[in-house]
Amino acid sequence: MSAPTKSDTLPYMVKLWDAYVDYCRNVSKRSMAINIETAALLWYECDRSQARSVCDLGSGFTSYVLARYAAESGYPVSVMSVDDDVEWMTKSAGFLRRHRLPSESVVSYDVWSGCADMFDVIIHDFNSGGTRNRTMWEVAGRVNPGGVIIFDDMQNDGHRTEMGRVAVAHEWPLVDVLMISTDETHRYAGMVRT
Repeated sequence: MSAPTKSDTLPYMVKLWDAYVDYCRNVSKRSMAINIETAALLWYECDRSQARSVCDLGSGFTSYVLARYAAESGYPVSVMSVDDDVEWMTKSAGFLRRHRLPSESVVSYDVWSGCADMFDVIIHDFNSGGTRNRTMWEVAGRVNPGGVIIFDDMQNDGHRTEMGRVAVAHEWPLVDVLMISTDETHRYAGMVRT
């Protein structure tokens, strides 16, 4: 299966733009929010695979993307939006409610760790440093065969190296999303299809 192109993800950027501007003005600094390029890639991959179970580790704008995908998909989709920071969980849930989307999908990392749910699409933008790298391995055990994992912030050498280790250990091919996920500050994502 080929890598997505900018023409694949551009319609999703357009659909997300107004909410993204709102999010960056009222919830999180743009430098902390996922970039809109990766947000569009996330929604595209959900649509492409007709994902029925989706998860983001590191709640925020990705929570909105997945909730909106579920609301517009036309079929039942289970969503989990995970965080270990109560303040971010509250902000994420509030943003969802303000946009008339369900907010009960925002759960703590402890809840996510304690369940056995598997997912068709996962985006990993959780915490930082060692915690992010360690949880990459947990995420790898929670994706369904034929699923997708998008790893954010691959401009970080440590995160990129750990993603590579996870992919090699599971014999998953990396999908080239560098050009379509890179923003003007050179933040970008990595992706595997299992």
